[in-house]
Amino acid sequence: MGITEIEIWAPFPQTPNVGEYEAEDGYVVNAPIFASADASGGSYVGQLLEEGALLEFTGLWAKENGEYKVEVFFANGYESAATMSIISNNIFSESITFHPTGSWGFFDEATYVEFRVPFVRGNNNIIFRSAVNSIEFDKIRVTLV
Repeated sequence: MGITEIEIWAPFPQTPNVGEYEAEDGYVVNAPIFASADASGGSYVGQLLEEGALLEFTGLWAKENGEYKVEVFFANGYESAATMSIISNNIFSESITFHPTGSWGFFDEATYVEFRVPFVRGNNNIIFRSAVNSIEFDKIRVTLV
C-alpha cells in the first residue's frame, strides 16, 4: 500500500498580489508570530533574536533568469539600525541594514528596505538571519528589475 498522488487545490501564490509573500507563511525558526490589524496579512513574524532563529521565504517564483528587486516591509522599534544577513539560493549573500521606524508592530506601504538578488527561472529562496538587533517582518515584494 502506498500513496501515488497528492493534489492540492489552491491558487498560487496565496497572496492577493502576485510577487508578494507574507512573512508568516514562510519557514520560521525560533521566532514568534503575532496577530496584528496593521500587518498586511493580519500577522507578522517577530524578531529573530533566539540562537538559530531565521526566516526563510521559499517558492519565490521567477519567470526568467535575472536580477530581482526585493522590498522588505518591516518595523524596527530600536533607536539604532538593525542588520540582517541574507542568503539567496545558497549562493548569494549580503548584509542588509534596516533604519529605525520608531515603533514595533506597525506596518505601512512606505516603510521598506530594498535590495537586489540574482534569481533563476523557477522557484528561489531567501533566508534572513539577525546580525545586529532584529526587525519585525510583515511581507516581501519581489519584482524583476
